[in-house]
Amino acid sequence: MAESAGVRTPLFQHMDQILNKETGSRFTLLLADSGMGKSAFMLNYAARNMLRLFPPFPIMVLPFNYARLFEDIDAVQKPSDTVLLLDAFDEDATAYEDHQSRLGEVMERVQGFRHVVITCRSHFFTSDREIPDETGVTRLGVRKAGVSAILRFNRLYISPFTESQVEAFLRRRYPFWRRQERNAARRIIKKAPDLTARPMLLSHVEKLVRSQEPLRSLAQIYARMVDAWLVREAGYIAPDKEGLRRFSHAVAMDIMLNRARRKQERIPFAEIEPLAERWNIRVQGGVLEQGRVLEQGRVLGARPLLNRDAHGNYKFAHRSFLEFFFLEAFLALPPSERPVIAWSELTKTFFLGMLYDSNAVGSRNRTKERMTQFQCVDLSGMDIARETLKYVAGTGRSLRKNTLMFNDHLWAVTLTDTNWESANLQNAQLIGAHFLASNLQNADLQGSDLTGANLSGANLAGADLSGAHLSGAKLSGANLIEANLIEAKLYVAKLSKAKLSEAKLLRADLSEANLSGANLSEANLSKAYLSGANLSEADLSGADLSGADLSGANLSEADLSGADLFGVGLTGAKLLRANLSEAYLSGAYLSGAKLSAAKLSGAKLLRADLSGADLSGADLSEADLSGADLSGADLSGADLSGADLSGADLSEADLTKANLSGALLRATNITSAKLSPENLKYALQAGAITTDSDQSNLPMTELTE
Repeated sequence: MAESAGVRTPLFQHMDQILNKETGSRFTLLLADSGMGKSAFMLNYAARNMLRLFPPFPIMVLPFNYARLFEDIDAVQKPSDTVLLLDAFDEDATAYEDHQSRLGEVMERVQGFRHVVITCRSHFFTSDREIPDETGVTRLGVRKAGVSAILRFNRLYISPFTESQVEAFLRRRYPFWRRQERNAARRIIKKAPDLTARPMLLSHVEKLVRSQEPLRSLAQIYARMVDAWLVREAGYIAPDKEGLRRFSHAVAMDIMLNRARRKQERIPFAEIEPLAERWNIRVQGGVLEQGRVLEQGRVLGARPLLNRDAHGNYKFAHRSFLEFFFLEAFLALPPSERPVIAWSELTKTFFLGMLYDSNAVGSRNRTKERMTQFQCVDLSGMDIARETLKYVAGTGRSLRKNTLMFNDHLWAVTLTDTNWESANLQNAQLIGAHFLASNLQNADLQGSDLTGANLSGANLAGADLSGAHLSGAKLSGANLIEANLIEAKLYVAKLSKAKLSEAKLLRADLSEANLSGANLSEANLSKAYLSGANLSEADLSGADLSGADLSGANLSEADLSGADLFGVGLTGAKLLRANLSEAYLSGAYLSGAKLSAAKLSGAKLLRADLSGADLSGADLSEADLSGADLSGADLSGADLSGADLSGADLSEADLTKANLSGALLRATNITSAKLSPENLKYALQAGAITTDSDQSNLPMTELTE
């Protein structure tokens, strides 16, 4: 069935209408998920046309997954009379690198054909906006007003079978005398919605009916089909199905690793021979056969997993089997040997299914030990919570507590103590996921949603978390050394004792986050939002906090020695006993801040706003406070020896028992300040108070004992 603009019509009928139009676009994009019948439509539509007594036009079918694609296109004698059906754009090796450029290259070569139909998996494009709309081919002739000069794609979608269509299929497959099997098939389909969405799987429902194990995931459905095929093939050519499985793994891995070089997802006859010999499978006359052939001399069955094209290249019967075998081979490798390679949406779905199967009650298909290694996996853009939830629906099974957890209204996948080193989780949906003590070193998590996730004790050193959503996430004790957290959302996140030295936190939102005891030495927090954050006892030595907002933050006993706090907002912040020695605070806003007993020796506080701040007992020796606003500040007992207070405003400040020895007080305003007799005497000697006729700066001082 085709779906266009929300209307369901029979696909053959709809395609006839499109191809017989003399006006309109000559290019059609047919989209569907894996196994929904794109290739089957192409072949059957072309076959129906050939069987007609008077075919209206010649049809040529070519796969994108084919090295001689352009050679065969250029060889067409009359392209203007020919309909070209190009199958599986998503399987084109070059399209994986840059699908827009590749499509433009293809359109340039095919623009002279009567009509061109291109099939592609809908999930090949990351969003609807990425699905091509314009062909890049210029419309010839006179155009009506408002009609674009560039031809556009007709866009069609193959929709899943309706319930009545599925029922009709089951009645044909299982006549009334096989009612028991028909009912078993109905129960399987009810628990596995993928079967109705993918006709290729539905055609193999008989293999699933024979199995007694319950279905849990799409990966498990494929595992059963593969097992059935391997048993059948081994029965013809070998007693050992596992040898044939390992051979299939080797072929799948070879195809995936070399598809860019070969420009196709096929393996030539000359290159498959060494792989066959390794697993005692002999290649003879272009046919794969076991070294120990049975007496009947039979080879691979009529419907093998591996078959050949017209040029002798080997390929899997369906690309989904290539992806399934590749993933099995990938997971069987030691993590250090796994190749970094982009995964398709289906491969990611298989992986999540295997992950669920490995932890489900009664599962015997995957060991937990194998599935705890996730190094180099690619789950970019996946909504893991949603995908995993699919495997729960309809199973009727209880779940282990460490498999899935219901947290508030979110499903959280538990991935405790797992290895995701260098994994691609870009834009992944990981809301509430549990990554306790997991290894995510150098993982790509940019733009991912980890809201409420538990990453306590996780290793995220060097990880890319730029733009990631980590609001409310638990990162206590996590290793984030040199991590990229630029513009990350860490609102109310728990980062106590986390290691963030040299981390990039530019413009990150850490409002009200708990960073107590965290190591942020040499971290870049420029223009970060830290209002209300708890940074007590945190190590911020040498950190760049220029332009950051720390209003209301708790920095008590924090180490800010040598930190760059230029223009920082610290209004109302708590800095009790904090170490700010040699810190750069020029132009900082510290109005009402609590700096009691803080160490500010040698600090640069030029033109800083310290009005109303509590600096009682603070060490400001040798500090540069020139031009600073200290009006109403509490400096009682503070050490201001050698400090530069020239041009500073100390009006109404409390300087009781403050040490002003050696301080520079040129043009300092101490109007209405509280001064001890010694400080008043020093202020007169230093020139802060004049005795000439103009006594505008003569303070109404309050002398204290």
